[in-house]
Amino acid sequence: MKPRNPYGEKVREMLRALFSYTPREKRGILYLLPLLVLLSLLVSTLNRPTFEKSFPRYADRVLDSLNDARREQYPDRSTTAGKDSADRSARGELFAFDPNTVSLPELRRLGFTERQARGILNYRAAGKVFRTPEAFADCYTVSPQMFERLAPLIVIGAEFRTPGRVETSTGQTLHRTAETTDGERRPDSLFLFDPNLLDREGFRSLGFSKRQTEAILRYREMIGGFRDAEEFAECYPVRDRFRELEPYVRIAPPPERKPVRVELNTADSALLVTVKGIGAVTAARIVAYRTRLGGFVRTEQLQEIPGMTERNYEMILQQISLDSSEIRKIDINFADPKRLAEHPYLTALARRKILKQRQLKGGWRTIGEMTDDKTLSVQEAEKLSPYLRFTPFESPQ
Repeated sequence: MKPRNPYGEKVREMLRALFSYTPREKRGILYLLPLLVLLSLLVSTLNRPTFEKSFPRYADRVLDSLNDARREQYPDRSTTAGKDSADRSARGELFAFDPNTVSLPELRRLGFTERQARGILNYRAAGKVFRTPEAFADCYTVSPQMFERLAPLIVIGAEFRTPGRVETSTGQTLHRTAETTDGERRPDSLFLFDPNLLDREGFRSLGFSKRQTEAILRYREMIGGFRDAEEFAECYPVRDRFRELEPYVRIAPPPERKPVRVELNTADSALLVTVKGIGAVTAARIVAYRTRLGGFVRTEQLQEIPGMTERNYEMILQQISLDSSEIRKIDINFADPKRLAEHPYLTALARRKILKQRQLKGGWRTIGEMTDDKTLSVQEAEKLSPYLRFTPFESPQ
């Protein structure tokens, strides 16, 4: 027989008491439950803040946290409204300064942001020494606009200055030509130079920054070299310093090159393509036509080649020469019909006349005889005359 569980009896009694309501009490409970649900929803809705009200409060808390963190990181920075207003009014102030010793507040007064000013100090802390005003522009936080604005105010202290550089009272940097005891020229000194031959290190030695040096080299490549000192002065990094550099500029005149002309009657295809205006196809056509002719007598004969344009012909004329001793002549009294057929100036009718008259009279002594007996017309004789040779023959009579 199982022992009775007193806890189980109590639970059953509670359940019986819970469900032993009268019908009237049950109806009351059914009415009360919806009211309780509505009341809980109403309370939760009224107490919950709207997005428009809660977001500004959240943003304010975030900003307060950031300001507290900044005050802990930079305890020396003033947080009062009066000082912030004073810093803003002082921002952009211009005064002479040495980038090697200028402090964070002074950089802020010059117009740099907090991040930019600290970047300059970190650059300096890494071992950088600004020996020239232009070197200050190499710092990545110094924009070209800011450097242009501050450049006249930069004064490099004597302990930081490169030997051989002197600054005037106006802040302008002058360069002296200085040599060491062993005769080696010190960096950043002026010396005679040709801007067409100078490399990066050479321009840096003259005091140009990296940016300025790259700009000069790009400009020089773009225009194909400086023809004179005035053209060098037109390069914008040089303009402000040209008066200082002008006495040292020595631009060598370009060497006079005698035009090397290609001899048209002896050049092969590989040499012909070196002539501007003659491509591989044109070169092959020139060689083929030259073989048929026996050589070129006049440059105008190039116009007889298929594909030769007037523009190319004018270009080629300045680069070629002709040697008439290279002409291969036809022995008109003994040449075989095949050789006669190869020549472009001998038409089929002219070849038949030559072969017929030669068989009848044996040959000719001059070109004039060929026109007298109507073997060649005057025009044909003029064109063929340089290509014909008259070997003595025995008359069949």
